[in-house]
Amino acid sequence: WNKKQRELDAEYSGRALGQLAEQEDRFNALLREYHARQEKLEKEAAGKLEETRREYGARLKELEEALQAKEARMRENEELWRRKQLELESGLNAGRNRLNADMLAGEQALAGKEKKLISRNLDLEKEYSAKTAEIENLRIELTRVIMDYKNRK
Repeated sequence: WNKKQRELDAEYSGRALGQLAEQEDRFNALLREYHARQEKLEKEAAGKLEETRREYGARLKELEEALQAKEARMRENEELWRRKQLELESGLNAGRNRLNADMLAGEQALAGKEKKLISRNLDLEKEYSAKTAEIENLRIELTRVIMDYKNRK
């Protein structure tokens, strides 16, 4: 019975070893399959990452170029506005100078007219004084003539 038991034990051991070997083969196959899948996923992820890097690199370059173009336009616009402001200030100053010159000419013309009016007023006052003196002399003469006439009667 020992012999039979040993044979059975050997058979069971052989089967167990066969099953273990079979399980190990299945495990190794699954492990190889897992590693192959992982490698494939890593390659795909690396490819997508590289593609994304290229896309965003190109997009970043486009944005940098657009920014540089905008900055250049801003500098041009600033220069244009600076020139326009200088032109406006120049025009304003020229207008202010013309207005000042016109006002000065007007003031000088008014001063000339005022001098003429003052001179005319003085002439009229002299004439008035002369005529008033003449009227006074005539009144005195008239009074004297009337007195002479009354005295003659």
